[in-house]
Amino acid sequence: MDPCCPLLAPPRSDYQVLTYILETH
Repeated sequence: MDPCCPLLAPPRSDYQVLTYILETH
């Protein structure tokens, strides 16, 4: 996953996106 732009760069999985968002908000 791109730690800089997770929403712009396609992540490896939706789960990782949710985890990233939850941990950064």
